[in-house]
Amino acid sequence: MRKKGRNYCLRLMLLLFMFTISSVSAYATQSRTENFNKTYSLGSNQAENLVNVALKQVGKTKANLGYTEAWCADFVCDCAKLTGMADNIIPYNYASRGACTYLYNYMLKNCSAKEVSSRQKGDIVFYYCSGCGRYVHTGIVLDGTYTIEGNYGGKVTQVKNSYTDSAGHTLASGTVTRRYLRPNYKTEPEVNHNPCGSIDAIEETPEGVRLSGWVFDPDAPRESVEVHVYIGGPAGSSQAHNVYKLIANQERADVGKKYPNAGNYHGYSGIIPITGTEYIYIYFFNIGKGENVFLGSPQVIGRQHNPVGEIESVTPTCDGVRITGWGMDGDALSECVDVHIYIAKPGKEPYRVYQVAADVMRADLAKKFSIAGGKHGIDVSFELFGTEDIYVYLINKGEGAHTLFKLSNISAAGHSTASQLKNKKAATCTSEGYSGDQYCSKCNKILQKGQVIPKINHSWDEGKITKVATCAVAGVKTYTCTKCKTVKTEAIPATGKHQNTELRNKKEATCTAEGYTGDTYCKDCGAKLQTGKAIAKKAHTWDAGKITQEATCAKTGIKTYTCTVCKTTKTEEVPATGVHKNTELRNVKEATCTEEGYTGDTYCKDCGSKIASGQKISKIEHSWNSGIVTTPPTCVEHGVKTYTCNICQTTKTEELPATGNHQNTELRNTKEASCTAEGYTGDIYCKDCGVKLQTGKTIAKKAHTWDAGVITTPATCTEKGVKTYTCTSCGGTKTNELPSTGHKQKEVRNKKAATCMQSGYTGDTYCKDCGKKLSSGKAIAKLAHKWDAGVITQEATCTEAGIKTYTCTVCESTRIEELPANGHGETVTKFAKEATCKMEGYTGDLYCKDCGELLEEGSVIAKLPHQWDAGKITKKATTTATGIRTYTCTKCGATKKETIPKIVPKKATPGKTVKDTATNGIYKVLADGLTVTFVRPAAKRATVRIPETVKVSGITCKVTEISANAFKNNAVLKTVIVGKNVKTIGVNAFYGCKNLTKVSGGAALVTICDRAFSNCAVLSGIVLPSTVKGIGKQAFYNCKKLRSITINTLSLTSKNVGAQAFTGTYAKAVVKVPAKKFAAYKSLLRAKGMNAGAVYTK
Repeated sequence: MRKKGRNYCLRLMLLLFMFTISSVSAYATQSRTENFNKTYSLGSNQAENLVNVALKQVGKTKANLGYTEAWCADFVCDCAKLTGMADNIIPYNYASRGACTYLYNYMLKNCSAKEVSSRQKGDIVFYYCSGCGRYVHTGIVLDGTYTIEGNYGGKVTQVKNSYTDSAGHTLASGTVTRRYLRPNYKTEPEVNHNPCGSIDAIEETPEGVRLSGWVFDPDAPRESVEVHVYIGGPAGSSQAHNVYKLIANQERADVGKKYPNAGNYHGYSGIIPITGTEYIYIYFFNIGKGENVFLGSPQVIGRQHNPVGEIESVTPTCDGVRITGWGMDGDALSECVDVHIYIAKPGKEPYRVYQVAADVMRADLAKKFSIAGGKHGIDVSFELFGTEDIYVYLINKGEGAHTLFKLSNISAAGHSTASQLKNKKAATCTSEGYSGDQYCSKCNKILQKGQVIPKINHSWDEGKITKVATCAVAGVKTYTCTKCKTVKTEAIPATGKHQNTELRNKKEATCTAEGYTGDTYCKDCGAKLQTGKAIAKKAHTWDAGKITQEATCAKTGIKTYTCTVCKTTKTEEVPATGVHKNTELRNVKEATCTEEGYTGDTYCKDCGSKIASGQKISKIEHSWNSGIVTTPPTCVEHGVKTYTCNICQTTKTEELPATGNHQNTELRNTKEASCTAEGYTGDIYCKDCGVKLQTGKTIAKKAHTWDAGVITTPATCTEKGVKTYTCTSCGGTKTNELPSTGHKQKEVRNKKAATCMQSGYTGDTYCKDCGKKLSSGKAIAKLAHKWDAGVITQEATCTEAGIKTYTCTVCESTRIEELPANGHGETVTKFAKEATCKMEGYTGDLYCKDCGELLEEGSVIAKLPHQWDAGKITKKATTTATGIRTYTCTKCGATKKETIPKIVPKKATPGKTVKDTATNGIYKVLADGLTVTFVRPAAKRATVRIPETVKVSGITCKVTEISANAFKNNAVLKTVIVGKNVKTIGVNAFYGCKNLTKVSGGAALVTICDRAFSNCAVLSGIVLPSTVKGIGKQAFYNCKKLRSITINTLSLTSKNVGAQAFTGTYAKAVVKVPAKKFAAYKSLLRAKGMNAGAVYTK
């Protein structure tokens, strides 16, 4: 089967190669251009576009751009792709071996390129080696001096008229010459209207042929293109007997990234359900302008009539073998293939057979086969007896024949001699022990079973009184096993004496109520031993009192006293004082400078009486301020001074006499002297009357104030200069002559440093002022190159020499040095795979880490045995069914199961009677030894709980019955809680329990026998669970207060409900019955004595 798988892969590779060399369109750019710098701009000139794309890549290395081989020609073609020009100008595809020669010849023959002798921008340069007889390098012409070349020094380089490579091809040696081709550039960019895309894969599968790829139409980039596949012949021909359509609408993010205008949804993938060998004709259907694109007509192999599959692993186990793989039939892909496995001794006929189905769900198959699905896996294990041949048949469905896989000389691995002891368990006082089972350490199979070890005896402690005995009730002493903590109890007889007493109803006497000394009761039995006496009320305890209303001159006051115990209050009158002690002044008014005042009248604040009248107060004098001159006096007129009262703001004025003197004067007509005009001291005038008092004088002109001066005509080496001074006051100027300088300012011109590329020059000496050349310089010889430490531009490999390139740090010229081949050094292991308990492993192939050459093939590692854990009980064994212990492989998660035998229960002695003080019951063991009946209570109590189980001689028995007459005529009983294991309530069980009000529980109750609750006069409600199948005669007879009856069972009939079962119950009882039995039960219950006034609900 592996050989067949390789054939599939070979055919697939050939088909993919065929579609690779016939590229679909100009849009199918190879993935390596994704790494190019795309910040260039494109115009209508294709030569300019090509150079612009190439220039943006300068400095990028082979690794940056994603190339793996010699790549100078790849670089030229990829730059052409990114410009969008048609591939009949510069081809997109070429043979990788001898690529430069192939590209040169192809462009001449197929692309209308021309050989030219003088180059221009956009031409393609080829370097021809006469010694090799082929073209060894290529690049793109930038101008008359530079070219842009990929793989030059290991990167994209802008090269200046030089070429050297690792094989010794150099322009300088004369072995290499340049030749130029001028591509047949179009003046207008071409527009492609045809669908463009690619076929990524044609895969032959058991379901048919899977075709996948991508396509879109430039005229409608957001629409989905149809891919038509014709079977047997071209579209429209008589040979085409079928056609299948795929829609290119699947997500392809890579397409959307390359062609943003088109978007992500242009992928297609689907199964073409071909049977047998056919030619398929593949078309991309055009939208809008353009034509349909024919992709080719490969011959493919589709579904086979015979079943196909693979045996993936054959793993010996301890006693047999495990086989895994898969299989399916092309005629019935959705069905599971039957697998027949025949076993034979070598050279003999098969003597036994196993039949299984290839129906194991496999996620890898589901992913691979979209039509057939993943439920086609094979995983089977069986025993082998010695060395045997195995014949695995995939059984054919429909046409075809069975498919056989023969496995020769297969043997079991055998059990491990070093067995493991598991499941060992020490015996305790609660459970039996186990000596342990012997397991195979490889397959975890039991080789020898162990034996049961009997339980050991309990180790009881000294016991602890858990319930103290009282005068009427027995006590309990509890013993605990020191090993397993199991407990047992022992009764302690009642004492008969009231030793534990307490006072009840005791009440302290207060000032508001009598007290009580209290009654004496026994705390254990509750009996009243002595009655108490009344205690007389106590007197009030009054506090010192508080004046709550003060006495006045005319009214009495109040003093209030409060009892400090009960807070009762009493009051006492305080007599009036008769004296006006609390007085106040009223109607008081202060005198001002505008009004008289008043001393005020005296009044009693308590009674309001006027005791004395006040007196008038005379007005006070104005309080004048110091005054303000509101009109100043002048030399000829009087002035005014105004005074204001500080209290009432009243004003008065006072006249100020004229001064008679010109005291307020000013200067007029003043003028400062300057360097251009005289000045004037100014005339004196009276500011009040305007009279001119004095005439001023003339001030002589000032001298000019000259600045530091500015050279307005610089003196030179041959001519005089001029310096100009300016008056800082008037702006007037004057000049001074400056003598000539002579040739003082010199400079060196035309100086040039010598480099490793050219000679230098010391420079000529010139006068900086007049420009005259004073002396000539001298030539400087060239310098030697300053080479850097060098960079390895081509790594040496195990088999090929490398290159180290040195660059001059001054002129950037380069030289190369060959590095010897390394030879195979460090190795690396690939495809290694650890063996597991599910799959074989592989040691791995040994490769040279540097060159990747395969040095040594690995070998298959056999599967490992499962590592089973200690196992987990996934189904407990019971007395009626076996259990299951599941073991899990700690490595792969595989499981295996082991049966656990049924548990043999221990039984009590049938007919044995036992008293259980903890549940206050006397029980009798029934015939099966595992169940008991509740015979009667050990003592009469108001509340009784029928337990689920009781211990009989250390054996847990279920309580399944309440015996006949168990509680008959029990006047103390008020509440009964029935355990969940009780199935039967016996005859007269609760007959005449006149104080029984409530019965609950009994979830498993089946039978209520005759007169079970007859004459329970105050029983208020009953719930009959869904398990009840019979009610005896007079079961609830004369239960006069039975107001609520809930019936959940569906099994009652006139045959299993006895006569008068409900006679004498409450006249308007509410009866809730199942909806589906509503009418039937209403009729049945009336027939069995239920009152006609009863209300029925669902």
